[in-house]
Amino acid sequence: MGVGSNFKTAAIHGNDLLVEGDSHPDKEVESVYVSVLRPGGDAITMMTPDPTLDPWTVKFKDVDPPFEEGETVTVVGLALFKPENEGEPPRSFAWHDDQRIVPQCLVDKKKKKHK
Repeated sequence: MGVGSNFKTAAIHGNDLLVEGDSHPDKEVESVYVSVLRPGGDAITMMTPDPTLDPWTVKFKDVDPPFEEGETVTVVGLALFKPENEGEPPRSFAWHDDQRIVPQCLVDKKKKKHK
């Protein structure tokens, strides 16, 4: 069975950066690692608290220097899925995307509109 993941948004909320995405099949995902790379800057990496949620969210707290609305960052993900057979290593899926950072209030409005 195929596995996959994608990023939906990158949003700022104060000095925090929230990256939202999903992984499928969500019941088979064991962990998702997300890294954010700034042009000319260091990478920051976090693991999703609950990778089975659809969508899942990673919160990078009190990023210094803070990200700015409109800034474009490269986001890289690595999802580890349950092995197909017992005793095998987990299946992995890596992906990346350039995301333009938006304010969290725009993400919240979009979600309410689609409910």
